[in-house]
Amino acid sequence: MLTNSVREWEPYRAELMPDLRLFETVIRSHEHGVRKPDPAIFRVAERSLDVRPADCVLVDDSERNCRGAVAAGWRAIHHRATADTVAELDLLLATTR
Repeated sequence: MLTNSVREWEPYRAELMPDLRLFETVIRSHEHGVRKPDPAIFRVAERSLDVRPADCVLVDDSERNCRGAVAAGWRAIHHRATADTVAELDLLLATTR
């Protein structure tokens, strides 16, 4: 999970998402002093997971963040509705296998 977080919001995030075990890693922007769409935060994620930019996909509700990810060499899905996002992700994953 790559989140534009603010330290003061973390208790609220923990209430909304108490179990983060779904994610291999959680990257909170406030811990790195940089946030999406800055390319540096995408590099932090890549190093953390030891992956290439081309192997990364950002799902985000911000079009600006999606453009930043694409500029950093990632693929991106602009989330608007769950069913659409899942369909786009399924298609993207099917074409990369």
